[in-house]
Amino acid sequence: MPSGLDLLQPRIRSRQSILAQTLTLVLLVVAALDVVAALATSSLAVRTAVVQSSIAAAKNATRSADLAAASAERLGRQATGVQRQLSALAAVPSPAAFELGAAALVGRRTPAGVTVQTLSVAATGETVVTGTAQNFAQVEQIQSALGGQGGFGFVEVVSAARAATGGGVDFQLEAWPAGAPASGGANP
Repeated sequence: MPSGLDLLQPRIRSRQSILAQTLTLVLLVVAALDVVAALATSSLAVRTAVVQSSIAAAKNATRSADLAAASAERLGRQATGVQRQLSALAAVPSPAAFELGAAALVGRRTPAGVTVQTLSVAATGETVVTGTAQNFAQVEQIQSALGGQGGFGFVEVVSAARAATGGGVDFQLEAWPAGAPASGGANP
């Protein structure tokens, strides 16, 4: 017959086994919670990384937009400057325009009996006219006709002398557009 102690033994084992099973179950639950916590943390880390990369992309896009705006503003200022320069250049007549204008002006303002032999126009607008007049009064007439309201701001007779052959007066005039400094004499 079994002793009383022998009867207790299986119960103790049974209690130990229940206790062991309970502890195992508790450890499994703790391990499962640890895995869930690790997964949640890694998921949170992934989400944080995604958010941070989105923030970085937004900052890059903002930086790019700022650079594009600054570039557009700079290009606008440069375009405005170029337009001003083109406007200023358009206002400056070309040497060919000076020559044509001076030739037309001298042709219109030359009195009858005066022959223009040469006409040269510098880039500054200075015009030199040489020719032959019938007399000294006609040299003064062409000087007056070209000066003042004639289109040139200043006209100077550089030389006027009796022609060596054929009579008349050989002359040379220098004329400057209005506002240009006269290099050959005093500018009134």
